[in-house]
Amino acid sequence: MAILQRELGLPQTAIDQLLPLSQEGWAINGSFQMLYGFVADLKPEPMVPAVRIAATYPADATGMQPLLEVLQCLQGHLVLREWQANRGKLIKLNY
Repeated sequence: MAILQRELGLPQTAIDQLLPLSQEGWAINGSFQMLYGFVADLKPEPMVPAVRIAATYPADATGMQPLLEVLQCLQGHLVLREWQANRGKLIKLNY
């Protein structure tokens, strides 16, 4: 939630639901650091300020490839692919 507030300027009240992509997370570099991915469904209002949006992509196959082409972070690729593979299986997280 702090990331959404810091990066997008959104208060916690703007989040409709928060869904984890994995309950366990993924190990980074074989270390004790873990990567966790979440999907935040936002309420229609308030909108994300336009100055905080670099680009938008459709949440379907037509938007997936262009987004993968601009993502340079391997962790970003992983989270996006996990979302693509599991979007029909996500369970709401109570927060």
